[in-house]
Amino acid sequence: MKQNNLAQLENIFIWFVLFFIILLILIAFWYKPIILFFKERKYIKMEIKRSTNCKEQLFWKNELKRLYLNYIPGLGKFFK
Repeated sequence: MKQNNLAQLENIFIWFVLFFIILLILIAFWYKPIILFFKERKYIKMEIKRSTNCKEQLFWKNELKRLYLNYIPGLGKFFK
C-alpha cells in the first residue's frame, strides 16, 4: 500500500516538473514578442496623444488597430 502511494506521489511530482519545464519554455519563447508588442503599443499611444490634427490621430489609431490584429491571434476574425 505504501509503495502504491509512493508511486502516485512520484507520478504527480514528475508531471509537476514536466509542466513547469514546459511553462518555462513557453515563457522564454514568447518573451521577446510580448516585450516588442508592449513597446510598440506604448509608442503608438504616445503618438496618438502627440498628434495635432484629426487625420494624424486617425492614422495612429489605425496603426494601433493593425498592431492588435497582428499580435493577438483570432482577433482579426472579429475586425475586418
